[in-house]
Amino acid sequence: MAGCNARRKGEGHGLRCQSVTALRGRIRPDLSGFTSDIAAFYAYWAGKRRGSALPARADIDPLEMVALLPGIVLIDVVADARQFVYRLVGTREVAMRGRDPTGKS
Repeated sequence: MAGCNARRKGEGHGLRCQSVTALRGRIRPDLSGFTSDIAAFYAYWAGKRRGSALPARADIDPLEMVALLPGIVLIDVVADARQFVYRLVGTREVAMRGRDPTGKS
């Protein structure tokens, strides 16, 4: 399988890795079919990425998105144990689930 710098005839997509990275910040998803909360969260998330695919964990501050907290779920990955632990579960999510999984895997 060819990498992004493959240049042999018939291989690869003809883009260099740098080109793909440069496009990343200009691609905007169509959020017209989603709720305003989803659009607001995407805007927050995209603003925190700083050109990366994902924002750093330290860049995500729940206090900066207070209006979205009732519907939010933040999950930590415990690498050594291959587990996921619910770090923060919003009140609307708790009501829908009928229980609060915060702190549980």
